[in-house]
Amino acid sequence: MFGRAFVDDKNSHHRSQPTLTPAEQHDGMAGSVMIYRYPTIEDCWDRIKGDAYYTEDVWDKERIVVREIIGAEGDDLLTLVQKPKL
Repeated sequence: MFGRAFVDDKNSHHRSQPTLTPAEQHDGMAGSVMIYRYPTIEDCWDRIKGDAYYTEDVWDKERIVVREIIGAEGDDLLTLVQKPKL
């Protein structure tokens, strides 16, 4: 899993001074992106819906988008998350 918040243009290092701290960037947070590696989209949704940010309404549930990404060389080196065996 990989995840990061992203900032709006005003708070971007590329548009302003490159010395903004993470706290200063947080004021310009425009959203976030996460990359999961699960066998199915449904497994990914299960992971998202079990996240504390989802259950505690930190994320705007109406704006969550889940998409499959195009594979690339080296993807086979990434660990695939498996469902726990009950």
